[in-house]
Amino acid sequence: MSRSVIIHCHIFKNAGHTFDRALKNNFGDSFLVHRDTEKMKSGAEYLGPFISENPKLKALSSHHIRFPLPEIQHVKLLPAIILRHPVDRLGSVYLYEQKYEAPLSDDTGAKKISFQKYILQQITSERNEIINNFQTRFCLEGSPQDVNEREFKLAFDRIRNIPLLGLADYYDESLVLFEEVLRPYYPDIDLSYAGHNITLSGEKTLDHRVRGIFDALGLEALDAMLAYNHWDLMLYLETKEIIRNRMQETPGFTARLNDFYRRCLLQKHVEIRR
Repeated sequence: MSRSVIIHCHIFKNAGHTFDRALKNNFGDSFLVHRDTEKMKSGAEYLGPFISENPKLKALSSHHIRFPLPEIQHVKLLPAIILRHPVDRLGSVYLYEQKYEAPLSDDTGAKKISFQKYILQQITSERNEIINNFQTRFCLEGSPQDVNEREFKLAFDRIRNIPLLGLADYYDESLVLFEEVLRPYYPDIDLSYAGHNITLSGEKTLDHRVRGIFDALGLEALDAMLAYNHWDLMLYLETKEIIRNRMQETPGFTARLNDFYRRCLLQKHVEIRR
């Protein structure tokens, strides 16, 4: 008898925690966030036996998934990956590091550094992976240090064949598409989440956030950031086209999206009552 397992290839700062919470709500203890970095970096050699040895597992999430995924007898893996506009993502990474990581300071250590200086420091660092086409490299075997056109095409070929492909700025639309893919395996799947606000969001739009980042950077930092994220931006644009096409190809998509909004509001009301 075969079974299916969702593999959330969780890219840092790409709305993955919200998706993880939805998976937890659906699968309870059959969902696992795998935090053993070194074991997960071993790739299919470790992940395949791990899934085989955990027959109750229905969904797994990790920041350190390595491609290619294993082939496991009697198990169908359903990889899920959410991408994000690379400029918007870098702004989120910067804010996260300011809030949670070791303080970012200038040369005197007197205050937190600006986003402009943060980008310039990251670029000159020996470990600049976090701002160097991070998403494209995540989709490649071995996460190479640099990306060229050939490797971009390999990464794009991989993600365009993933049915559970989403975008952070099309998050709700992506989850509606995810539900359609997952329903044959999990008929009662419901990826709605609490805290959803349909019309009165206080957050700026993606365009406003990106423009704000551009305004915060001088020409040197801006040019460097765009150069280091060229392939990520290409991957984002290609993915957006895929998502839009899938939306158009899904029968009754608008009605399904409206139903998703309704379920999110119900989740919010339940959370408030608690």
